[in-house]
Amino acid sequence: MLDLVIRGGTVVDGSGAPAYTGDVGVRDGRIVEIGTVSEPAGQVIAADGALVTPGWVDVHTHYDGQVTWDDVLEPSASNGVTTLVMGNCGVGFAPVRPTDHDALIDLMEGVEDIPGTALSVGMPWGSWETFDEYLDLLDQGRYAVDIAAQIAHGALRFYVMGARGAANEDATAEDIAAMSALVGGAMAAGAVGFTTSRTIGHKARSGRPVPGTFAPEEEVLAFARALGSSGHGVFEAIVAGTIGSLDRLGGERAKPIDEMPLLVAAAHASGRPVTFTVAQLIIIGMTLALMLGLHLLLTRTRIGRAMRATSTNRTVARACGIRTERIIDLTWLLTGFLCGAAGVALAVTTVTFDFSLGSIFLIYMIAAAVLGGIAQPYGAMIGGIVVGVASQLGAAYWSPAYQDVVAFTILIIVLLIRPRGLFAAAGVTRRNLSAT
Repeated sequence: MLDLVIRGGTVVDGSGAPAYTGDVGVRDGRIVEIGTVSEPAGQVIAADGALVTPGWVDVHTHYDGQVTWDDVLEPSASNGVTTLVMGNCGVGFAPVRPTDHDALIDLMEGVEDIPGTALSVGMPWGSWETFDEYLDLLDQGRYAVDIAAQIAHGALRFYVMGARGAANEDATAEDIAAMSALVGGAMAAGAVGFTTSRTIGHKARSGRPVPGTFAPEEEVLAFARALGSSGHGVFEAIVAGTIGSLDRLGGERAKPIDEMPLLVAAAHASGRPVTFTVAQLIIIGMTLALMLGLHLLLTRTRIGRAMRATSTNRTVARACGIRTERIIDLTWLLTGFLCGAAGVALAVTTVTFDFSLGSIFLIYMIAAAVLGGIAQPYGAMIGGIVVGVASQLGAAYWSPAYQDVVAFTILIIVLLIRPRGLFAAAGVTRRNLSAT
């Protein structure tokens, strides 16, 4: 007899196969049959009209504190997550000495913007010290989703080195040996990985980088070997330069590419998977998606074609029956959305958000538009790519301090040499420019 049958749902099994109507049989917490299930069950859920799919495994969360007082774990549970993993970015709450509670709260509040008051009041401090005691505490809960925890470099350094670890001083051989033993013990107790942060973008609320940010190779590889000895788990690193050069925070000490030899060495030392994040790839992906969306809008929709016609010659567009005033309003609305998306991307790469970003953003935007050409949306896209790549190359081979100057210089040169832009249409005249 089965424990549960989910009957008549639309099954999307995650394999890429087409969806189909079927039943799912469960026994002892495992799916044992899919299709037409005739075996009786202790519970039957009628799923007609509902999707039956595998749950999401969210490998990067920071529920380390919330998990001690909330058994529902919203908003993950309501969004289809069935397993979540904590302890990321080198921050966590175990192991912890009684004297270091506030220090770890300060660290988590700064890195993840989780209110320190909630962590201080909501967590049952004193109920654990070691990592295995922390897991024992979690075992007492009944959660809406499955949970897994990793041991964090920051907590390790606080526990073994105290103030020296918090100040990112070099660890002694004895320190490294003690921390490695704790990593091994945590993995034996049930940890699913080890995490470390190497970016200055991760700071405690008090301003100090996460302990371990500047850890040398011998320290990192010692933990990788301890992880490997357990025979399971993942090594996670948030590498320097993950979200840009962070010049406004003093500048990263390395680029992601410079961190690759260390990650390769960690993979060899541990024999386990090594994961790392490069947020700039996400921004590039977002940019390409927005460019494709704009292209489809301009070429495949009536509104897009009306925008192009109005941009070329408003008078002719109005004579053709296009409501140009409405199109202009829609264009401003679209422009606002795109500028907002670009502003978010800029704030992410600089890890700051203040009024000074506005002037910088305008320089890049105007430089891209002028370089691309008046009334040339595709030219503006190409211009944006050219300005962005040139600025990044300038930062890499000249100086990050002059990264914004490169964009401004491109703007001035184009205005002097070809005021209408490199990709301006030959048919654009002063007369129809004034009409637009």
